[in-house]
Amino acid sequence: MFLNENVLKKLNETLTQSRKSHFNKNRIPDRKIVSIEEFKRLPFTTKDDIINNSPNGFVCVPKKELYQYHDTFSFSGGSSVSWFTKSELIECAKKINSGGIGFNEDDRVLVRFPYALSTTAHFTHIAAQMKNACVIPTSSKNNITPFTRIVYMMKKLDVTVLATMPIQALLIAETAQMMGYNIKSDFTALRAIYTAGEALTPTMRKSIERMWGVPIYDYFSTTEVGPVMIECEHRNTHPLDENFLFEVLDENLDKEVEAGKTGALAITTLNKKATPLIRYLTGDRARILYKECACGRKISMEIEGRKRDSVIVEDREFDVWILEEMVSYLPVNGMWLSIPYRNGIKFLIEKHADDDEVTEEMIKWLEENYRVPVFVDFVEKGSLHSRYELLKKENEFKYKDNEFYMEYMPYYSKSISCAELFNKKILYRTNILFQKWKV
Repeated sequence: MFLNENVLKKLNETLTQSRKSHFNKNRIPDRKIVSIEEFKRLPFTTKDDIINNSPNGFVCVPKKELYQYHDTFSFSGGSSVSWFTKSELIECAKKINSGGIGFNEDDRVLVRFPYALSTTAHFTHIAAQMKNACVIPTSSKNNITPFTRIVYMMKKLDVTVLATMPIQALLIAETAQMMGYNIKSDFTALRAIYTAGEALTPTMRKSIERMWGVPIYDYFSTTEVGPVMIECEHRNTHPLDENFLFEVLDENLDKEVEAGKTGALAITTLNKKATPLIRYLTGDRARILYKECACGRKISMEIEGRKRDSVIVEDREFDVWILEEMVSYLPVNGMWLSIPYRNGIKFLIEKHADDDEVTEEMIKWLEENYRVPVFVDFVEKGSLHSRYELLKKENEFKYKDNEFYMEYMPYYSKSISCAELFNKKILYRTNILFQKWKV
């Protein structure tokens, strides 16, 4: 990290602004920073800090300047919140439009990100309309726009850009196939998929692009600050270093790792006025690559998921990128998960065809190349992700006399076992409170 005169000026302005908040007024020293060493002595900001001081603990502008509020729910309790001024919202949209997706007046952009309190859908919506594109705001995980209706709208409305999370792009494709569509020949208007919201590994990217036959453009953002990195037209991810200071730190958070090495990502905002953040530990793992891109930028960055999503085996960490890479050598065409098992890694894979098989040679190759014992179990399709919701139609879920029930289930039988009903994954993914289901 290099602090030139311009960056140093922005940094000191941000530090001055941050001291206006209740949280930082006594944490950030009331003096100018003149060196990297001084900067690195500043305290970190964690997600717990934001949660514990929500909703107003980080606000640094008068109430009348606050224009939009967002937050994300934490299972540990509380919410990680963010506030934006009107100019900051516009700036977030401009950041998106500086990337390679290239929204234009001929586009019809179907936004499948969740709109409720999250930032990505709103920023994408504004960015597309800023370029005179037509926006189709469908949101996600609701009874108004189930997967079947998304497929229908994509076909009927000649959608040119599908803006959604990577896993949703896969599920929409699977829904289309179950509805009898040929994805590549029936959705010829589609020119690109725009993703955000979760780590997009190279393996996942290839899988989605292979299914849809169009390129993916990805961007990385956080609820707290908005877009942080953007993918250019050459599909390399570049940090927005005119807006942030980036640190990729070792496990102890003592020093920055070498270029090309993976570490913990911390960001410091340089232009945010409403809720500036100092050395914010995002919880993401990243690595910086110093290599000139054809777009002219000299720095790229790869986000490799969160530490909590990694599998730890005898002090060795297998992050999402490595796990995706490993499972790509197995017969996988859909959902899978991995868990630590007998000092190794077990992959649970949904079986799609009767002849799906993992050979001893596959296992041996993985164990030799990744130096870890590997175990594989096949499970029935739908075990890891309930498929009945894919073909669920509008208003299928009914509510009567304090009971939820289903009018029909085109993919699954109406008869549902207790074991399946109380499977945490199904309850979590369908997001329905079953109060008096009769089984």
